[in-house]
Amino acid sequence: MSWFYSSNYQYVLAFVFAIEEINRNPYLLPNISLGFDLYNALHSEKWTLESCLMWLSGLGKVIPNYSCVREGKSVAVTVGTTWAISAQMGTILELYKYPQLTYGSFDPILSDRSQFPSIYQMAPRNTALALGMVRLMLHFGWTWVGLAISEDMKGIQFLWDLTGEMDKNGICVAFVEMIPITERAYFSLAWQYHYRIRDSSANVVVIYGDSDSLLGLSFSKWNILMTGKVWITTSQWDFVFSDSYSLLDSFHGTLTFSQSHKEIPGFKQFLQGINPAKYPQDFYLAKLWFLHFHCLLSETDCGKLESCPPNVSLESLPLHTFDMTTSDGSYLVYNAVHAVAQTLHELLFHLSEMQSPGHGEKPVVHPWQVMFQFRQVLPGDLLILNSAQIHNQM
Repeated sequence: MSWFYSSNYQYVLAFVFAIEEINRNPYLLPNISLGFDLYNALHSEKWTLESCLMWLSGLGKVIPNYSCVREGKSVAVTVGTTWAISAQMGTILELYKYPQLTYGSFDPILSDRSQFPSIYQMAPRNTALALGMVRLMLHFGWTWVGLAISEDMKGIQFLWDLTGEMDKNGICVAFVEMIPITERAYFSLAWQYHYRIRDSSANVVVIYGDSDSLLGLSFSKWNILMTGKVWITTSQWDFVFSDSYSLLDSFHGTLTFSQSHKEIPGFKQFLQGINPAKYPQDFYLAKLWFLHFHCLLSETDCGKLESCPPNVSLESLPLHTFDMTTSDGSYLVYNAVHAVAQTLHELLFHLSEMQSPGHGEKPVVHPWQVMFQFRQVLPGDLLILNSAQIHNQM
């Protein structure tokens, strides 16, 4: 069984939209165009680190401590959505003094400056989630609720907060299933978790953890094994099962909590105007058009689409395939790109002031300078860069 993370592709589009918006702005980084590279961050330490090293070396193979890129080197990295990926990449990127902006949910581990001095979290601390979930339970009169939570520090903290609020309001915990984060521990007991949750008399279950974790693997199986339960989770868990979508599946109508955020100005219009002809390098966009709009592949130009119906867009796709509503992560990605652009703008201004008169060359910017500029902007040891700070600077 496969599932489709529609939000993941929206993250990419929000990233591209922000880059194009900045490049059109004559007052932000004038006479400079931002570029970017995109890499998959898969649920594997080996592949994540390999992608990171390939990006650093600028080649199709890994050559540690060597880069063949002479011009246009990157000066910052945006990464998500799990703390594990951010931590893995952060450990390597710190060696090269690259600032790293994460757009996953806030994690207290990543805010530890002694461990991750180059990581900046875009998401704010979410202290109201447990309270909001308990209020939902009280509204519907649910007093017998099960919990399935990732067995990591963030999950344990959430469990502490949630059970405390449930206890205050007379809501009983039917069961607590802590899903291991290591493969060996998970696969040795995987089916026991499934059966215990399925056979529980609790008809309401809270799911909390990273969607890319092993809890996400369990989630995909519960779609088959369990029916008749109400699931409460966060907006990270917004994927559907692409080969079995049905109004009757177990997770149709899952209740999700998301962070309150503003809309990205112009982003919806940007999404409405996207098509494979406008972005021919985007193979995923071409795949969506090919599968859903019955386009034909060109016989003369491999990968090019022909005979596509006119006036179709991402908005024409079914909601379970692509949701036009701006997700939490997309908003954070957009802000991350603008944070880097604003920092570069200020840094280049300072560097140009330091140059001697008549010196015509553009100043060279290094990643460590960008990271230092971030630290100048942020107060004290706080390694959180939220949207309010960004918009106040722009």
